[in-house]
Amino acid sequence: MDKLEQALKDLRDIHEPMDVSWWPPAIGWWILAIFIVLILVLFLRWFRRYRRRLKPHVMKEFLYIRADYRDNQNTSLALSRLSILLKRWLRVHSKEQVNGLQGDQWLEYLDQFTPTQAFTRGPGQLLKYGPYQALVDSDLDPLFGLIQEVIKKHA
Repeated sequence: MDKLEQALKDLRDIHEPMDVSWWPPAIGWWILAIFIVLILVLFLRWFRRYRRRLKPHVMKEFLYIRADYRDNQNTSLALSRLSILLKRWLRVHSKEQVNGLQGDQWLEYLDQFTPTQAFTRGPGQLLKYGPYQALVDSDLDPLFGLIQEVIKKHA
């Protein structure tokens, strides 16, 4: 019995295995991380190209609106189209929400793109009420010049 008692004394408690550590992650997590980074890089490249290709389209539509105004002299239609064009362009160009801006807020927002306050105090004021009124004697050439300058600088 002496040997049996000695053998029982030499036994140790059952120990549990160590906890699984979070580092290094399994191979599946590495593959997922590489895939996510790859998707982000591809998305950013696509978005940059999209924004660069937007300028010719915006300018083309702007020139179409100006030519249509010179042919038809429909001031309210031209002002409405210019306002829509600016909002669509700024929706992509800017990070802020511009769809809901109207009146003075819209003009103040547009002033951010000019060194002067050409929209709130200059020819840009026509965008405030112009699309909603029948303007007979308004000359849109200064407004067209202003918008063309803004598009060329910031698009």
